Order: sequence, then C-alpha cells, then structure tokens
Amino acid sequence: AASAASAAAAGPSPFAAQASTYLDSVRGDLCHIKKQEHFEDARRPEQMLQRELSNLYDQLRSVADRHSEEYRVCRQQIEETEAQLHAARRNAAEDIYNRNNSAE
Repeated sequence: AASAASAAAAGPSPFAAQASTYLDSVRGDLCHIKKQEHFEDARRPEQMLQRELSNLYDQLRSVADRHSEEYRVCRQQIEETEAQLHAARRNAAEDIYNRNNSAE
C-alpha cells in the first residue's frame, strides 16, 4: 500500500507519456494489408513478364535447329523480355518503396 501511495505521488509513469507519443506517431502509418496490396500491384507487370519469358524459353526448347531464323528470333525476344523484366523489377521496387513511405 505504501508503494502504491508513493507511485501516485510521483506522478504518471514515463511509459504512459511515451506510449501516447508512439501511438500518435504511428497513427498515419499504412497497415500490413495496404502494404501487401502495394506490393502485389507493383509486382503485377513483373509477374506478367516472367510468364512471357517462361513461354519463350519453352518455345526456344522446341526449336530443333539452333541455326534457324525461328531460333534466332526467339532468342532475340528472350533477350528483350529479360531487359524489360529487369526494368520492371527496378520499377516495382521503387514503386513499392514510394507508395509505402509516402504520406497518405
């Protein structure tokens, strides 16, 4: 009982003040679900290019003659798609960062 009286006389706990300050600072933060939506939206173009690249590799494997025009064209499409995929990954990373760290 004596310790409860001395705690009441000492004033509010410093943790109580910190907790309200912390709650005020995270009030505008995005929730996990919203961040996940940003992640999925930003990665959609990358996933589409991944599927396209997979299909091109399947097509390339089906070409018997590695010296044919069909093989050369397919190989060129793969190189172009890989470059697009690299750019899409970079853009997705930037988009996710910007959307999750912008003030809403």
